Amino acid sequence: MDTIICGAVFLVVLLGSIANSEPSSEISEAEKAETLAAFEKWEKVAMEAVKNPSDENLLLLGLGIRKIGKKNIYPLEERMEVKEELVNAMCSIPRHAEFFQSEMERAWKLWEEGNNNVIAHYGDPDLMRLYVVNILGELKTPQSVKVLGGFLSDTRHMLDPRLYDVGIPTANAYLSQQALIRLLDDPPTFDEELFARAENLRTWQLWFEQVKAGTRTFRFKGDPQPYTLTGPAERELRPGQGLAGVEERNLRRVPGVAEEERAEEQPDEKPLWWVGLVAGTGILLIAIWRMVGRGKSHG
Repeated sequence: MDTIICGAVFLVVLLGSIANSEPSSEISEAEKAETLAAFEKWEKVAMEAVKNPSDENLLLLGLGIRKIGKKNIYPLEERMEVKEELVNAMCSIPRHAEFFQSEMERAWKLWEEGNNNVIAHYGDPDLMRLYVVNILGELKTPQSVKVLGGFLSDTRHMLDPRLYDVGIPTANAYLSQQALIRLLDDPPTFDEELFARAENLRTWQLWFEQVKAGTRTFRFKGDPQPYTLTGPAERELRPGQGLAGVEERNLRRVPGVAEEERAEEQPDEKPLWWVGLVAGTGILLIAIWRMVGRGKSHG
């Protein structure tokens, strides 16, 4: 018995040490030099794209933004600093969001033409859509929000969604929700697990209608400044009652609506205790009156 107990204790200790152990993060000097050289290459790509924002340079810069943050490709922690440089460079190019919107249109055109060949920097048209949305989801600009918000109305699928794992939709509307949740500090829903539900999609579409109407601002993660689609706003805005073209029941479902606005939408609730008191008093008086009346009749 003692042997069994000792063996069990040893097994528990062994499993615990394995669970708590972390793989070594050390890399060889050759790998480090190769990674640093890659960082310099991407920094040059960023500078060239700002200097000459051609389609090809924007494609390369977008590829860098997609790849640079992956630890399995670039194991040095400095990769996040380089990624920030690339993102800032992209955001400084006035047509960055417009360009990736046109890339999305190109992806759909290629798919409709039956062209499933490998596309430079992307892969097939379906992967091209995914990469475009992911890149826009890294860019904290009103232009990116405008394009991603527009995708919320696109529920088309390139491939039969039944070919995918359960719960992984492929439509732009759902991919856009994921990207905006990562991008915004105050999204209408935070639950990425449920982004495929129709009720969440309607909430997102309503949110974007309000943003387009200029009655709702938004904030990016790490930035307290409120924005509209035209740029920084003087103050944070939330829609009032009776937004044109929107059902009131949907308006109440959108998180962030001020409590006083919600109170205005619903009738005042009056306390009901006095109703019971008056009714009970009346019944008591009627009973007393009848008892008095019966006493007189018998007397």
